Amino acid sequence: MLFWGHAKHDHLISLNFKRMILRTKYIYTFSSLFIVSWWLLAFHRPVAYEGVVSGEITSQQTLTTQPLDSMGSINLLQIDRAKVKKALDGDVLLMGQLIAEWDLDAEIEKNRSGKTLKRLNRDEFLRAQLLSKILLIQDLATINLLREKNRLPLLIDDKGCPFDLTHPPETFLPQTYLAAGILLSLVSPNELVALPRGMRQQATIYPQELTDLVPYDIDSFHMEQLYAYRPDIALISERYTHPLTLEALESQGIPKYHLPEVQSIEEIEELIRSLGHLCNRPLKAELMALFLKAGVMAIDNEREVSLCNKSPEKVLVLNYLSRFSLPGKNTLTKHMINRMHLDSINQIQEGLVEDSWSTPISEEMIVHFNPQKLLIITSSDAQQVKNYFYQTTLFKHIEAAQTNKVTILDESIQQTISQYILLAYYDLNHSLVELYAE
Repeated sequence: MLFWGHAKHDHLISLNFKRMILRTKYIYTFSSLFIVSWWLLAFHRPVAYEGVVSGEITSQQTLTTQPLDSMGSINLLQIDRAKVKKALDGDVLLMGQLIAEWDLDAEIEKNRSGKTLKRLNRDEFLRAQLLSKILLIQDLATINLLREKNRLPLLIDDKGCPFDLTHPPETFLPQTYLAAGILLSLVSPNELVALPRGMRQQATIYPQELTDLVPYDIDSFHMEQLYAYRPDIALISERYTHPLTLEALESQGIPKYHLPEVQSIEEIEELIRSLGHLCNRPLKAELMALFLKAGVMAIDNEREVSLCNKSPEKVLVLNYLSRFSLPGKNTLTKHMINRMHLDSINQIQEGLVEDSWSTPISEEMIVHFNPQKLLIITSSDAQQVKNYFYQTTLFKHIEAAQTNKVTILDESIQQTISQYILLAYYDLNHSLVELYAE
């Protein structure tokens, strides 16, 4: 009996165990069926929807997969000058964004038309994006550590004088527009003791909200003031710094950093990097130099695409003050003209005595050359200069005057030697493109 009782008890346990297993199977099976059914209902396309997919929407999807060269001849490489100007003021976010935008535009154009356009190489592009992100998101302590790591320990100026950058200078006296323009974009305005006289009047180039924060102009800077505000270093040029200022700097024992003469955009890029090390902003300066390089390439690309299939014409670029002249071989204007492949200026200069900065040219010679398109760089009123061409009997025979192909360019922009040379290059190219489009 005892055995039978144990057997019965074991049998009941076995039955309960089997029932539990069956119940579990039912639960899992029902749950699985419920989940599958729910997914089927959720993602099942109604008949009406399937009809639309097989009809109209399918044809639209087919359109979106057409080759890029079927998208028309719209120019995607147009450059926003206002954004370029803001980036040149030192906006690291815009520098990174525009570099990325220009690179993507060149890639799209390559896939669409087969043209291989100019771009930063991959290492430069990635470096620029990294620098922009670091300067935007990292805290100041981290950035300071990166500055220490990336700053040169020693810098040599144009006269071969070495500068130990173990403890870089913190206050600066820039003697030229070149140095002041670059430093304003790299450092805080309170790190500048004074600005070159006349720089404040060029508010279309140098942001007034920044120049107003620098208290003095260098030409009105007396020796007593210079001593009281004693800058750590003065950035000077043998060509532009007044001899009396040099004597004052010498007598006060203020170190002088000699700036090089720059005659190309590439030399400006190198100077930006050097000044970045000098003022302990190597990361931002490197980004600025890469932005300048990418910007010039983007402008070249816009010109090449916009003037595609245009027949070559006689284009002449002139300076005008009280008389006409051609940009000399040592000017950045001539460097930019050569980069634009405008050979007319080289042709007309043959046989002339060429000065290093300008080559005078008579009005009769301009008429004899008979340019089809004319770009005039002047500080005079634009409309007055245009009227002079259109109303003067001598110039009425010039084809550029007869077809209204004369453009006036702002001299203050064209003769600015700093990172803002990119605006000058943009204006030259954009004016030429507009002349061809009219």
